[in-house]
Amino acid sequence: MIRVLRVLRPGSSGIKKIEQRFGNKLVCVRYRYDEERQMTIKTVELVVDEFPRHFKTKKPNPDEKQYIRIGYHEKDLREKIKKAGGWWKAEEKLWELPYKDVIRLDLEDRMIQK
Repeated sequence: MIRVLRVLRPGSSGIKKIEQRFGNKLVCVRYRYDEERQMTIKTVELVVDEFPRHFKTKKPNPDEKQYIRIGYHEKDLREKIKKAGGWWKAEEKLWELPYKDVIRLDLEDRMIQK
């Protein structure tokens, strides 16, 4: 049976040479103990590939309320949101607006998940 004795992250003392060898690809160093062989084993975890991951997101129901954040100085946008039936939520400091109006006003990038 092999068990993990400790895990060291980059920046920890004792793994400087390993950090120099693997650079920013180093995730961690693990010290393991093999009870059967009575050996300590040092292993490294490395990043071998990175790529963007795009999750499919389910679009909300058109009438589902969404929360929007706008800046205090954006008075014109605030008026558009009011005219579309948006409500100011003072406690959250966010505007509440149906998703269909968020789309119509092109505010998807301002939606806040609660």
